[in-house]
Amino acid sequence: MTSFFVPIFHSLGSFGNEKVLIGLLVVTPEKVWYAYSQKKLKLVKQVLGAASYELAKATLSQIGEKVNTQNKKSPSYSGLVDFQNPVFGKDYFEYLKKYANNSLLFDTAQELNFEINEESFQKLYQNWVGDTELTNVNPKPNFHTHIQSLLKKYPIKDKADLGLKLDPYQLPGLNGDTFINLIAQNGAVMAMETVDFTSSMTNIRLTLNSFEILVVALKGYSEAKGLKSGKFKLMLKKPNPGSEQENLLNLFYTQKKGLYTLMDEQEIGNVIEELHQEEYQKFSIALKQ
Repeated sequence: MTSFFVPIFHSLGSFGNEKVLIGLLVVTPEKVWYAYSQKKLKLVKQVLGAASYELAKATLSQIGEKVNTQNKKSPSYSGLVDFQNPVFGKDYFEYLKKYANNSLLFDTAQELNFEINEESFQKLYQNWVGDTELTNVNPKPNFHTHIQSLLKKYPIKDKADLGLKLDPYQLPGLNGDTFINLIAQNGAVMAMETVDFTSSMTNIRLTLNSFEILVVALKGYSEAKGLKSGKFKLMLKKPNPGSEQENLLNLFYTQKKGLYTLMDEQEIGNVIEELHQEEYQKFSIALKQ
């Protein structure tokens, strides 16, 4: 495989066609390398305002999470060897452009003819992005990753899918690739997602909106299959008291309390017990039947 890199720009839409080079993604057979500039991210905030800044930050962080996930997998994993593959391929970048309201721009992939290591990546980043301070894209595990790690400690791999990716071809009603923390089926679908109410308002709304679209699609699937009403759970990391996030959670609870079961990390054992008692199977298997 030929290694390649993708420059990442952010549009400065208020100023015609101007844009700023904000980050760099390098894909090799062994590892994915990624960094973006906090200084240039702050420039986006100065020029376009807080909303654009939060959306850009959320998207750049999502790329970092994807990179970390891929780097934990085997180097032979197919997602790292083909630019046409959805993991770091054209479809993924098109999704990110829409996710970021076309404010992030991904340049054409360019081949690399030298070995990438920590030192050479930093030089490449500094030559292109021009910032000597690389953002830490290996943060402590976020709430979603933390819950995934906890779930994997339980003997439920034959009972439920963890971190399953669904697309509109598999599940009509979705508007793009959608990841779900946990999903299983018996006579009804059980789906559980995590939402960190200590994160940014933009991140919270994106998670809730994505889950709501998934739930609507799952209800359509259940009706077509003659299943009972599904069980849809949201595992929360509670917001700080008196925060804007707490106000959003209270509003969400008032409006959606009949649709979702809200729970916290301490209730993870109840989910495991339910999976075993009611003889669930992986949703990915049921989907093919």
